[in-house]
Amino acid sequence: MRRFLILAVLLSAALPAWADAPECVPVDVEAPLALPRAQGGQGAGCIAYRRVARGVEGDAAQVLVFGDPQVKSDDDVDYFRRDIVQPLQGRHAARLGITLGDLVDDTPALLPAVKRTTETLGVPWLYAPGNHDVDAGAASDEASLSAFHRAIGPDTRARETALANFVVFDDVVVLPGQKPAYVGGLRAEQFAFLERWLPTLPKDRLLVLAMHIPLFDKDGRETFRHADRTRLFALLKDFPHVLVLSAHSHTQQHVFHGAASGWQGEAPLHEYNVGAACGAYWSGAKDADGIPDATMPDGTPNGYAVLTVKRGGDYALAWHNARDAADSQIGLHAPKVLRRGAYPAWGVFANVYMGDDDTRVEFRVDGGDWMPMKKVLQPDPNLMAENRRDDEAEALRGFDRSPEAETSTHLWRGALPTKLAAGEHRVEVRAFDRWRGEVRANTTYRLLESEAADSAQLPLRSQAALDAYLATHADRATPFDPLPPLARARFLSSLRFGSKGLVGFDTRDLATELTPPEIERVLALFDAADYAKMVRSRHPFGPPTWRGHADAPGRIETGFDALYRMQRAEGGDVQALQERIAALVGDLPRQPDALRALPERELIHLLRALDLLPEGDLDARRAVVAEMQRRGIAQPDDLRQIYDALLLARRFDEAARHAAAHPQAGLPMMPAIVNAFGTHASGPTVWRSSADGATLTRTLLDTRGTTILVTAGCHFSADAAEDIGRDPLLGPVFAAHAHWLMLPPGREDLDAVRDWNRRFPAAQAELIHASEEWPQLPADWPMPGFFIVRDGKVVERIVGWPRDPADNRQPLIDALARAGLLEKR
Repeated sequence: MRRFLILAVLLSAALPAWADAPECVPVDVEAPLALPRAQGGQGAGCIAYRRVARGVEGDAAQVLVFGDPQVKSDDDVDYFRRDIVQPLQGRHAARLGITLGDLVDDTPALLPAVKRTTETLGVPWLYAPGNHDVDAGAASDEASLSAFHRAIGPDTRARETALANFVVFDDVVVLPGQKPAYVGGLRAEQFAFLERWLPTLPKDRLLVLAMHIPLFDKDGRETFRHADRTRLFALLKDFPHVLVLSAHSHTQQHVFHGAASGWQGEAPLHEYNVGAACGAYWSGAKDADGIPDATMPDGTPNGYAVLTVKRGGDYALAWHNARDAADSQIGLHAPKVLRRGAYPAWGVFANVYMGDDDTRVEFRVDGGDWMPMKKVLQPDPNLMAENRRDDEAEALRGFDRSPEAETSTHLWRGALPTKLAAGEHRVEVRAFDRWRGEVRANTTYRLLESEAADSAQLPLRSQAALDAYLATHADRATPFDPLPPLARARFLSSLRFGSKGLVGFDTRDLATELTPPEIERVLALFDAADYAKMVRSRHPFGPPTWRGHADAPGRIETGFDALYRMQRAEGGDVQALQERIAALVGDLPRQPDALRALPERELIHLLRALDLLPEGDLDARRAVVAEMQRRGIAQPDDLRQIYDALLLARRFDEAARHAAAHPQAGLPMMPAIVNAFGTHASGPTVWRSSADGATLTRTLLDTRGTTILVTAGCHFSADAAEDIGRDPLLGPVFAAHAHWLMLPPGREDLDAVRDWNRRFPAAQAELIHASEEWPQLPADWPMPGFFIVRDGKVVERIVGWPRDPADNRQPLIDALARAGLLEKR
């Protein structure tokens, strides 16, 4: 163990149990295993055994494995919580957890936060330190982990269980003043510990070694000191069941050590180099939840692994992408359209995240014969496409852009046939996972005759282009085809275009009717495929059960459609809308048998009808969502709408209880509410968030004089805040005079507000209390809208912010100059 001085008299009460014998390696022994006697006194390699409760037992048990959470800020801790930990809370079956180093990214002050967040999962946890967990400016390897020791505990420890034995190592050897500043390896006292401990272990159980730096070399470079590896392998060679878990690379692969790397065991030694929880360092464009894409350089989504240990030394491994309801094991990339009859030079690519050299991968088209796919060593095309989108963007699409695509060790390719009939064709891919067996994924591509391809005129950047496309494709297949007639009409009527293309659309019919790939194909027509990840489909696993039977709408959808159009009509009467909703819905939500008799699609449209008025019949909505939960079709968004409705009704305590009752929905943390105004205030008010997002305080906003009110709340608003904040002319004016207003709690997501405030400290979001307090602002709340207000009255108005700032920058400058907030130029 690393040595450090302890002021025993002063600190003994505050020290963890392991610190009583700092040079001994703590070994937790689960009941009912016999507790061995201490080994070796206090010398190098001594062992401090400790009795712990039973856990990893039975015929099989699961272990959660996290690689590289690697947080560098409070924002990253929040991403780790919401992306990795929160979705697992109350939903995992693990009895133990392991983190394979780089808990933080050179920010040791965040080690306690990572530990607290991780341990909300409620199982014992083992931590290995990584190279980014070492102390800044450490003078020696021995003195490089003081912060880790204080916050986490020993850097080397073990655990004996009924099914497997685990040892977690610090294998980062710090080399102060050298480049590189570290290398993989073990210290003399760690070898001394292994030499004492390993002979005491039964060989019919799995032995798991967990560490940060991999044992294998990378790019011809000695990653882990070869002499140390040889010595380690010599200690392990007589164990027939050994698994090595490592991290560090922010990619994923399986390595099977043999004679070439010095392994002398009877069977190859399996090392699973586990992907990172942070993926590529929490980089990339954010999704609808405000969490970065975080795909790793080899194309593997960020996530976590599950190790299942079994009797007799057997085990199984599984990778789980973060917040992936479909638990996808294969990422597919294929062209969307090819010319019919073209030379078959284009292929479908399959990134099999847990694949290795022996994995069999096959594909077929339209249910035909299965054909082998060829393993290729090249970058993942999906990540390369994301790199191109970053290259072509006029501004940053995330805090940091996605990583450059690197060669993937688990990518396969199959050539797509082009001599099939014109139209859409379904591609299925299957891979044979070592542990899961057969896993599948599917996608589609279209074949067009040459004249059809020539007339496509994509992407569609105006209403006129959309009309022309629909006219020329009236009798041809299009991505709109899976949408039933009324849903298609609603979606098309919601599209709004600006000078540069699509600037807004209603996502709800896409989410109700389409799968994620189908949503992406629709939005790709408008060069907006990036936004597909922000649409939460109800059908992540495949088309809805009603597909093909929804062309004749039911009574509820027909009524909802009329209400939807009524709401969108200019000057729509809220009272009349409320009466029409009541007439359509009647007492149906209060009749359980009638609700149970409704077809699934009609039930969804009943909820959508009730949701047209956010302040409407909350109890009716709760009854419908309860029926959806009974059927197993309720989505997190359905539960979120109830949460939002409770916020809108100012039923804050009920909202907090609702969130606590549904942790799987990922609902925002309910802040403390401070409201000194009661039901009336002397002027317009906003809710301001505390710096940590834990408190919302209702505050009177002074609109006397000249003020800029920004109606904000969508990704276009975020584009505006980012561009204006960097603008040398606009930035100072907005910092001094602007209020970035968002809709009230319940109509604006509280987590999104927290994320916005962290991202834009000079443009803090303020949520209006009620629209009635802001009669000068339009009811349709354009996002963004810039309203220059003098003594409460609007004197200038600019709406929209296309991503190219030049489009609205100059009109905004001119308006500010006319209002006297900028000097005329």
